[in-house]
Amino acid sequence: MSTPAKRSPNPSGRLVPRQSPPITTRVARGLAVLPARAALPLQFAVYASGLDMLCQAAQSGLTALRRRRRVLERRLHALPPAAHVRWAFDEHGAQFEIASRAGDLETEIEMAADAMNELRKAFAIAAYHHWERSVLEWWYAENPAARDESVPEASRPTPPRNHERLLAFTETVATPPAPALDKVRTLANALKHNSKDRWDDLVQQWPEVIARTPYKHRADWAGTIRLSDSQLLKVFQAVQQSGPRPPRKRDWPRLPFTPRGDA
Repeated sequence: MSTPAKRSPNPSGRLVPRQSPPITTRVARGLAVLPARAALPLQFAVYASGLDMLCQAAQSGLTALRRRRRVLERRLHALPPAAHVRWAFDEHGAQFEIASRAGDLETEIEMAADAMNELRKAFAIAAYHHWERSVLEWWYAENPAARDESVPEASRPTPPRNHERLLAFTETVATPPAPALDKVRTLANALKHNSKDRWDDLVQQWPEVIARTPYKHRADWAGTIRLSDSQLLKVFQAVQQSGPRPPRKRDWPRLPFTPRGDA
């Protein structure tokens, strides 16, 4: 026995068959899904190339700062002994500090080392944000209705906005995130928010990146964090291994970032 078609009332009070969307609308919606699904493998390729660009940019920046520091160190070592004098005495025998070229160069050398640390911090944040943005792109590729204006806004799927939902979605379309990604997230949050709570979390998860305790009368929590090249590489590797695994490869490819042992 066939089921009667559903009917809906009209202003005259009579029931009329409920109309389906026009065939052109249904075809357009179906076609809209295809590019999104086809784009997902491309998004995976973009993920790997985007991380490679971050690695190369970090390497180039650190190399330039190291070159600058070596030039300053050579200038410092070439100064005559008189240029290293930092203290003098006045007519009353009181000692006072005097400006010297050596002191200026030493300050510039310290600033170059600090700049290297700040560069590593910036790229650690950028690497984690690369993972976040990429997961959202994958989600939108899987859920084209979220951007389909012909779908009522209340009926559109909601993108994942917190870390836990991003993790859950990633496990459905790519490699399950690397365990180390959690401490990378904690590092990024500590650097961005500069709060004691975030700093305490980092102390628990990754104490090796804490160079010193905070100064007593300053709230510069992020300033206590110091990253080495090797630690930045661990950040890059955690982000790499939280994305899609390359096809037909057992091991993760080597990233274009070579750590140096100096500070």
